[in-house]
Amino acid sequence: MSLSVFSETLRGSAPVLLVGAGRMGGLIARRLLERGIALHVFDPDQTAVARCVSAGATAARFERVKALDYEKALLCLPDPAAVRTFIELWLSERPRRPDKRSAVADLTTVAPGFARNASADLATVGISYLDAPVSGGEPGAASGDLAIMVGGSAADFEALAPLLEHIGNTVRHVGAAGTGSLLKAINQYVYLTYNYVFAQGLRMAREAGLPQDIGLEILRHGAAGHPLIDARIRDAIADPAKKGFPLKRCLKDLGFLELGADIDPDVTDIYRLVRDRLQESVDSGKGELDILALSGRPEFQPQRGGV
Repeated sequence: MSLSVFSETLRGSAPVLLVGAGRMGGLIARRLLERGIALHVFDPDQTAVARCVSAGATAARFERVKALDYEKALLCLPDPAAVRTFIELWLSERPRRPDKRSAVADLTTVAPGFARNASADLATVGISYLDAPVSGGEPGAASGDLAIMVGGSAADFEALAPLLEHIGNTVRHVGAAGTGSLLKAINQYVYLTYNYVFAQGLRMAREAGLPQDIGLEILRHGAAGHPLIDARIRDAIADPAKKGFPLKRCLKDLGFLELGADIDPDVTDIYRLVRDRLQESVDSGKGELDILALSGRPEFQPQRGGV
């Protein structure tokens, strides 16, 4: 079935519920609406809902949300605690509707153990739960260029994959519940460690007395460069608390990496080093700074127009 035909089919089918219309959720909502998906949106922030409604969504009624009276739902929430709030709500409400079957793809970043427990709990009330964290940030959410790693049953993945493919260009089933979250944690570990090393490289250049503007330009355009670094480094250096990856968020994301006994301790040496250094920075009051501020001079602004 072609994408256009699939979109036409969804227009006439039951609506999809999106819970969470914040920065990422709002962009995902707009993307789904642009693709012709009938979308109901719920968020405690009515302003966020109103933005989605103005783009073509329908505001979901709380009574219908708490009963999860939808065949398909997406969660895009700020943290696991917010996800757990809805899980508890559905566990208390759904026994009244034993005839209903629903599938939920959770786009929120959670720990693998959290995802496994959520899947087991919701299965008792007829709800299939897939942990489906995304990578690509707000630019990817806006363009549909997200990578989505999905944990859960293969059958549930097949049912929700066509919907997820509207918001991600790389949608993959990783394995059982929790495996999507584990791969997201590994992804964050690799990327955040790269951020840390990049910042330290800038600091090494500065402390060695090398020209900072030239050093930054070479690192950006040489083999050490990375598109996501390139897209935000100007703001991260000029105003390290403005946006990007605050150190406290980096530390939170690293905390989702559950290191099993079957992982060689030698593999985790760098992980523990970076985690400890970030913890020290957060403890010293730098939690709101972007991780690239660890270059050592957040006030530095390039002088040669190379950035």
